[in-house]
Amino acid sequence: MPRTDGRPPLDPVRRVKNTATVVSQAWPFGLALIVVVGRYNLPMTTNTKRVLFLCTGNSCRSQMAEGLLREIGPDRFTALSAGSKPAGYVHPMAVTAMNELQIDISDLVSKSINEFLPPTGTAPDLIISVCSGAEKECPSFPGPVERLHWPFDDPAHAEGTDEEKMGVFRRVRDEIKTKLESHFGQAASA
Repeated sequence: MPRTDGRPPLDPVRRVKNTATVVSQAWPFGLALIVVVGRYNLPMTTNTKRVLFLCTGNSCRSQMAEGLLREIGPDRFTALSAGSKPAGYVHPMAVTAMNELQIDISDLVSKSINEFLPPTGTAPDLIISVCSGAEKECPSFPGPVERLHWPFDDPAHAEGTDEEKMGVFRRVRDEIKTKLESHFGQAASA
């Protein structure tokens, strides 16, 4: 039912805090039904390109890449991440490294690549593997899914003091940021 108050029509699909998709359908008598459905598994109504960053554990590199691309191109890209063997958590040092750039990834979760496989999931437009193990283990998606391989060191395997380990997380974060800006362009605010 179209609105009569001059405001633009409601989008049928909206993001809520990057963790769920909300579907809103107007019903007679002005009632609305809001249904929260699974993470990122509905096709977006916007014309953003769905970019999935893939690594083995989905705890460090792919999570940082997801957060960075959300910052670089929120109006152009839907940034996603997954793992071939998800760790089940986001590494605290990855969260800290991203917080240093005022990018909060603390609400992201480690998830499996299988969540994006049809028929239950929605395939991305582009898969960027950020480690060699995940590149080899990435399943085939139906349709035209572009693939890129950008291997980065795994900061989860860094050794030394906590400060030395954080140095590795910062270096890898900055390498990912440089690669994303080179490939997709600078952030709108830059």
